Amino acid sequence: MAVNFTDSPSNGATITAGGRTYTYNSTTGVWDITSTTGAGITSVVIDTTPQLGGALDVNGKDIVSTSNGDIELDPNGSGVVVFKGNATKGAGQFKLNCEQNSHGITIKGPPHSAAASYTLTLPNNDGDADQVLKTDGSGNLSWTTPASGGGGGGTLTAVASGTLANGDMVVVNSNGTVSAVAQTTGYSSNWNTAGSATVFNTTGSTYHSATFDSNSNKVVVAYNKSASGYAIVGTVSGTSISFGTAVQFDTSSVDYINAIFDSNSNKVVIGYRDGGNSYKGTAIVGTVSGTSISFGTPVVFENGNTIELAATFDSNSNKVVFSYKDDANSSYGTAIVGTVSGTSISFGTAVVFYSGASSSRHALEFDSTNNKVILAYRAGSHGGDGRALVGTVSGTSISFGSYTTFHTGNADFPQIVHDSSNNKTVFIYTDYASGNYEGTAIVGTVSGTSISFGSPVQFSTAATFNFSAHFHSDANKIILGYRAGTGYAIAGTVSGTSISFGTPVFYSSSAVIYHAGVFDSSQNKSVFVYYDNLNSGRGTANVLGLTSTTVTNLTANNYIGISDAAYANSATATIQVVGSIDDAQSGLTAGQSYYVQSDGTLSTTADSPSVFAGTAVSATKLIVKG
Repeated sequence: MAVNFTDSPSNGATITAGGRTYTYNSTTGVWDITSTTGAGITSVVIDTTPQLGGALDVNGKDIVSTSNGDIELDPNGSGVVVFKGNATKGAGQFKLNCEQNSHGITIKGPPHSAAASYTLTLPNNDGDADQVLKTDGSGNLSWTTPASGGGGGGTLTAVASGTLANGDMVVVNSNGTVSAVAQTTGYSSNWNTAGSATVFNTTGSTYHSATFDSNSNKVVVAYNKSASGYAIVGTVSGTSISFGTAVQFDTSSVDYINAIFDSNSNKVVIGYRDGGNSYKGTAIVGTVSGTSISFGTPVVFENGNTIELAATFDSNSNKVVFSYKDDANSSYGTAIVGTVSGTSISFGTAVVFYSGASSSRHALEFDSTNNKVILAYRAGSHGGDGRALVGTVSGTSISFGSYTTFHTGNADFPQIVHDSSNNKTVFIYTDYASGNYEGTAIVGTVSGTSISFGSPVQFSTAATFNFSAHFHSDANKIILGYRAGTGYAIAGTVSGTSISFGTPVFYSSSAVIYHAGVFDSSQNKSVFVYYDNLNSGRGTANVLGLTSTTVTNLTANNYIGISDAAYANSATATIQVVGSIDDAQSGLTAGQSYYVQSDGTLSTTADSPSVFAGTAVSATKLIVKG
């Protein structure tokens, strides 16, 4: 509504309209609202939740505070304070005036044409004297000491091969990338002298199987002793092994023993044929504690006579897989999937993978590259051909693709090892078809649910049996123990679809009957167990290690400087080169010369090769090659 004010009011004159009383102040010349009735307020201070109905025009006035109060801008939630741009002034900007408001500086955003949208995050502190801000390329700002001028100082940018920490000594690689100076362990295909034989059972043992418990870093050996099933825990140290006390897991006569480790439940699973229970296929779950092992209750997975048992653990589906010859079902080749829960195991429905009259000499391995179960078997009703299948675990069942023949004719004692570094699977077997029983290996490549093979390679021309094979994950080699009259071990290196072997090492004069082996990844050692026919059939173990050397990537010529920050693999890294001052060291003595060591550390003593790193100017600063 309209309010009509008197043209020449006297001081204190009042007008009431629209529920408000206006009083004239002759000093200010303003009609003040002095009271309200109904809607309306006397002052904006009264409104504690004000909202604008449109854009606020300050009309050339300032927004000020009193009593040294702050003016705070606090957008709700994830909102931010936005300084808008327009066609007249350009990009968004704000100005910081001097104390007399006569001049100032303006911080301005990039133009529209830059299409820039990024965030700059300031460091956590104000840095040191003479430092400057730098970005890591992701908007994170940090303080850095610039290269010294006039001394040839500077930086180099290059792609990091491997991670770099701030202050790492850096070498340039042959392909132009850069890496931190470091040592690695290199291995040959030859062996250190085998450790002394250790007897773990003095009364004779057969049907050995060994597995490595990576949770407790222990070797577990399962075996038959005095017509009963036993297991014992071994601890590897150097090239020797010591054992705890054997624990009985079945009082009946057991054979075809296979032990594997379930890394999901951290349990040892032992499959076997239980002679005291109509030769049924049976499994039991063990828990390692210290140098002992305890067991749950045996579980039957096959009611028929169960022969030629093999086992593996599928770490993708966290399932145990057994294969066996089911004598109760026309000797068909059969597989079954088990699930560990606590100290027990349950099974799905058995699946027939070979419907021939005979299937013997099974081997199983998990291909961790393709998440497939690889099965080898001797097709007895098809000339004893060596056949391979690729299996896929789904739930509590397993399905197989079509078989591939890896050896035509009689192929016996098959073993399978997956080389995870080369994504290949190696089959080892005795070539019975030749009549000379040579030890033979062939490399397989998995694709989907099929597998193809390269050409066979002989590693032993003598009659060769009783294989036990595993993968040396630190050396990336196939380790194979076998009997060629006596006990030998050999290392193989996969290249493409072939494999080459080093020189075999003799480790036992016995015939290494009931031979089993496993790799201890905590010690990088191979452990072989066997029945020692020259020592009353006692259960015996030997520890073997490949010859290793310490290798450095540092040469006399490839050191270029020091990493200026932390960088991820494949990131573009800034390297401080000759004349630069690195400030990320510790414990240095000013005035001392320092040399790069083969492991990437610094020392006042030269290593081999002798590489001068630079001169310290403080406890934390080093002039690169200065």
